[in-house]
Amino acid sequence: MNGTTLVRVGVGANLSGAFAVLHTVYQARWLRVTNLHLVNVSLAAVTVNVCAVVKGGTPDVTNALLWGFSIPASDFIEASEGLMLPPGSSIQALCSTPGAINLYFSGEES
Repeated sequence: MNGTTLVRVGVGANLSGAFAVLHTVYQARWLRVTNLHLVNVSLAAVTVNVCAVVKGGTPDVTNALLWGFSIPASDFIEASEGLMLPPGSSIQALCSTPGAINLYFSGEES
């Protein structure tokens, strides 16, 4: 055992029309994203932007995980595993119709 502490993190959020910080990685840890699940709860297609933003950065197309991605009415998308975020970085997201997208995010920090 290497003495590394593993902390499981997760958040459920209803996205707004402005970028919101969903999770900020603890300063002494790295984050491995284990699941990113977005559900469109509306009766129309909705566009989402999800970004992995380094400390001091701003969300834009250069750090996007999803940019201008359309989720059909009453549908969902899911992505999992592989993304590593450095200390102090954050997951930020918005959608084109406030309240139409529920985002569920989980990960492990160590």
